[in-house]
Amino acid sequence: MAFSAHQISSSTNEKIKHLSQLSRKAALRNKEQLFVVEGFREINRAYQSGFDIYQLFYCKGLLDHSIKHLAADQYYEVNRKVYEKIAYRQKSQGLIATLKMKSNRLDELQLSHQNPLVLVLESPEKPGNIGALLRTAAAADIDAMIITNPKTGIYNANCIRASLGGFFAIPIAVCSNEICIDFLRQHQFQVYTALIDENAADYDQQNYQGKTAIVLGTEAEGLSDNWLQDDFQPIQLPMPGKVVDSLNLSVSGGILMYEAIRQRMTK
Repeated sequence: MAFSAHQISSSTNEKIKHLSQLSRKAALRNKEQLFVVEGFREINRAYQSGFDIYQLFYCKGLLDHSIKHLAADQYYEVNRKVYEKIAYRQKSQGLIATLKMKSNRLDELQLSHQNPLVLVLESPEKPGNIGALLRTAAAADIDAMIITNPKTGIYNANCIRASLGGFFAIPIAVCSNEICIDFLRQHQFQVYTALIDENAADYDQQNYQGKTAIVLGTEAEGLSDNWLQDDFQPIQLPMPGKVVDSLNLSVSGGILMYEAIRQRMTK
C-alpha cells in the first residue's frame, strides 16, 4: 500500500501538541474517542485486532519494520528531534499512532465458547496494574476482562504500555458492579471472589473448569460488599509470611488465572 505523508519538523506543530495532550488528558481522549499507542508491536497488534488507526506518526531513521500494511486516515513523517520529543519509550521503533476507541459495553461482549474464563476487576486505580493483568491474561488465554466502577480509564497510556500488547488480545468490558453481577448470574457463571478472610476457601481447592468468573478488588480495600453474595464462593490465597498482609493485584490475579488454566489444561 502506498501512502502520502505530511512532513512535520517542529515540536510546536499543532498535530504534535494534540498528540501530547491526548497522552495526558483523559477528558480529551473520551471526548474525541481517540487514544495513543507507541511502538510497532503494539500498533500492529491493535491493527490486527480490528482497531482503526486514525493518525500514524513515524520517523524513517528509527523504523525497523515496514508499515505499508498499516492503513490509517492520516500519515505524518517526523524528524528524529520531534520524535524524541513525543516518544515516551526510548525503544519504540519510530512509530506512534492515535487509534479509535472501541465500545466496551458489557452487553456487547462476545465469548467464544461455552465455558469461558473471565477476570473481573472492581474499581482498579492504577493503570499499570490493569495493564499487567491484561499481559498475564493474554498469556494465559483468558476469554475476557470485565472492569467495574473503574477509577482510571482503560485507554490510559500506562495501561497500554504495561500490557505489552495484551490490551488488544483480550476483550474488555466496563460497567457498574450491579450490571456485572446481573450479567454473571444471567449467564450462569460460577463466581469466585478473592478475599482476605480466614473463612474463605483455599483457592486451589476449587473447580475452575466450567463457566468461571474470578473477581478481584483493590489492594487497599479489597472487594466491596456488593460482591458478598450467598451464591458467590469466597476464596483466599495463603499468606503464611508475617511481613505483608496483602499481595500485589497483578500477582494475585496471575496466581488465580494460572490455577484455573492448569485445571483446564489437565482436563
